[in-house]
Amino acid sequence: MQHTYLFEEGLWAANGIYINEPGDQVDVQGSSIITHHEENWVIELMMELMPQDHSEYRNLEFKTVYEVQPIQALTDATEWVTHNPSMGRLNGLMTVAHDSILSTYQSTNGHVRGIETFIKISDGQYQCRGALFEGARRGASWFLIFTRE
Repeated sequence: MQHTYLFEEGLWAANGIYINEPGDQVDVQGSSIITHHEENWVIELMMELMPQDHSEYRNLEFKTVYEVQPIQALTDATEWVTHNPSMGRLNGLMTVAHDSILSTYQSTNGHVRGIETFIKISDGQYQCRGALFEGARRGASWFLIFTRE
């Protein structure tokens, strides 16, 4: 199966739900810009929480830049890295498993870990599911739909 997310440059809009540690669900929207360079592929991800009330999540944005080593073949795994102001450096591994792009990551000290799956619906749409763990507890999870612009 040929993938378009990550493997092709482009702009993707994202909409979905973010779930915090206590289980509160908040709408989220954002975008992902993918660019390819000779030495790496870059994912610029921006997400904004869109609560219906005046909670602490109003105007909360996440901006992250991932540097991914290019995947040479669909059966190969690759590494990625990002720097997060609150979690520090995150090191990840990514591979393709048929209709899905699988990714795991952890902070340098190992306290923060996570998993994310991009499931291909069509060339222009992916479902994303993920969770972030802090120690032994779930810090957050999410469900997003990415649509190619």
